[in-house]
Formats: sequence, C-alpha cells, structure tokens
Amino acid sequence: PDFYSMTSLDEEERRLAVDIAKTTIRYAKDFDASAVILHTGFVNVRDRLRELAHAYYDREKYSQIKQEMVKDREAVKRPYIDNLIKSLKELVPLAVSCGVALSVETRYHHRDIPLLEEFDEIFSHFKMGELFYWHDVGHAATFDRLGLAKHEDYLKRFQNRLIGMHLHDIIGLMHDHNSPGAGTFDFRTLKPYVRKNTLMVIEAHAPATVDELREGVELLTGIFG
Repeated sequence: PDFYSMTSLDEEERRLAVDIAKTTIRYAKDFDASAVILHTGFVNVRDRLRELAHAYYDREKYSQIKQEMVKDREAVKRPYIDNLIKSLKELVPLAVSCGVALSVETRYHHRDIPLLEEFDEIFSHFKMGELFYWHDVGHAATFDRLGLAKHEDYLKRFQNRLIGMHLHDIIGLMHDHNSPGAGTFDFRTLKPYVRKNTLMVIEAHAPATVDELREGVELLTGIFG
C-alpha cells in the first residue's frame, strides 16, 4: 500500500497512487465492502523511529533524536500535506458516490502522514460523513510508548469520524501486530469509543498462531460483546 505515495512531489507517482486508490474504491463497491482504509503517504525524510526506540532509556540521546526528527519533518512537510489534500479531494467524491466510507488510518512511522495534529487540518476540508478516521491500535500505542503522541488523544479528538479499528497487540515499545492478548495493551481502554456499528478488524500476522488468534477473539468478545 506504500509503493506509490499520494503525497509524492513527483506528479506522476502521485497520479498513480490516486488512480490505484480509485480502483480500490470501485472494487470495494463491487464486493459490498463498507470501507476503504488509506495509507496516505509520507514526508520524504529519513525515518528514525527504531533509532529513537533504541535510545529510549538514554534520555539525553532520546531527547536529541526526537527533537531532530520533529525539526527535520516540520521543515519540509508543507508540500506533502498539500498534495495529500489535493489527492483526497479527487478520491472523496468517488467514495461518496460508491457508498464506500473512505478512511484515513493512524500510521506507524514518524515520517508518515498524518501525525495526530495533522488529522485536524485534513478533516477540515471535508464534511462529516465524507471522510472518516480509522484507528490502528498498535500504531497509536507505539507512538504513545515512544512519547510522540497520547494514544487516547486520537480517539478523543476523532471519535465523531471514527468508523473502525485495527486491533493488534504490542510488546515492548514498538513490536506490534501481535494477536490481542499476546502483548501488553489494555483493550478495555477502547471500550468508551466503540459503538454498535464500529468496524473491528484483528490485524495480527506471523508469528501469531491460530491458538493465539482464537484466544484473541475470546478476549475481545468478552470486552466488546
């Protein structure tokens, strides 16, 4: 999903990303899928998330890396944000006409778009019911544990646009996509934000086992019903 970026400053690449997303929206309509989840591109800077995690317990080094990450991204992000808004303005009308809920996902890397505060600007261009928020639990938990954003801030700020969640567990600072219950995330903290029609998708992958997935379903069913 990140092969072509809809934020790219190369117009040909941005165009390809938009065209492929349009195809996905049309497939979603054909298969009666209710939502399409977008990875909405990135800022072309070196991503240092793992470097930040490795320095986490060396607070001086951690602070230096974090400041550099924020500064480097902030200095160049504007045209990438503008391109994303331009791309979404092409995609949203198609999604609305197809009856598909187009949603922007919480991302994992610091260079990815959008960060927490960038969602506000993006959503400001679209009416309620035109563009939605998709919450990725593992991604938000990673940002929380690394001191980049508070997990619950995503849910508090965008609950009115929330349409669904990717549910996976996290071990340590950033090892996510584990089966629910196989890590240390407290899924009960999500319950105030889950409505009857919220789409809930387990997004675990290897090395998660079949037994762990069964236990994960049992855990989540016990919490959310």
